Amino acid sequence: MLPPLLRLHHLLSAPSWTFPSLAAAAAPFPLRTPAISAPSAHHIPAHPEATCAAVNMQWEQQYRGIQRMRCGRDAPVDSFGCEVLAERGVSPRTFRFQTLVALMLSSQTKDEITAGAVRRMQQHSGGLTVENIASMSVESLQKLIYPVGFYRRKAEYLRKTANILLEQYAGDTHSTIEEIVMLPGVGPKMGYIFLNVAMERPEGIGVDVHVDRICNRLR
Repeated sequence: MLPPLLRLHHLLSAPSWTFPSLAAAAAPFPLRTPAISAPSAHHIPAHPEATCAAVNMQWEQQYRGIQRMRCGRDAPVDSFGCEVLAERGVSPRTFRFQTLVALMLSSQTKDEITAGAVRRMQQHSGGLTVENIASMSVESLQKLIYPVGFYRRKAEYLRKTANILLEQYAGDTHSTIEEIVMLPGVGPKMGYIFLNVAMERPEGIGVDVHVDRICNRLR
């Protein structure tokens, strides 16, 4: 039987994502290490084996509950997550750019709102391409992506990113995590998901605070 953390890791993996190692995410997103002090005599259970068995049984029940909850794959992220928003009939270069844009818009924003903004950009004159975004004004981008969180700042990031890609990478996206996180508004979480989805290179785990919270509750 797999250790608890690895079993949770398999549970949270979506079909289109691959999370190869917990160590890859540990560097940019270290889990909190709780302070440990020596227990006093009255805190030591009389039968530690029985206590451990009860805790393990409780963990198994919670784990099975999560399995049942997620078996339908009916959460908003399953239908509107960043990995499913890029158009499938476009060039590989445009597919990668659209995936990057979806990730940049997704921070502090509900999946449905992100999906709506990406669809509007795709349907806009010229489509969601690096050339079209670079040629648009920041004000026009703000109107397209509203009401995503921090839409004013993100519009500036999108235009700057499009110009960087055109000037330095012939309009294509970066290919390493070190390069991706140098783009304005892109952090390690976005970078690892981008490499996995757009480049088919699972080099790390894109997680947020909820994974930390769940792991701490289940251990």
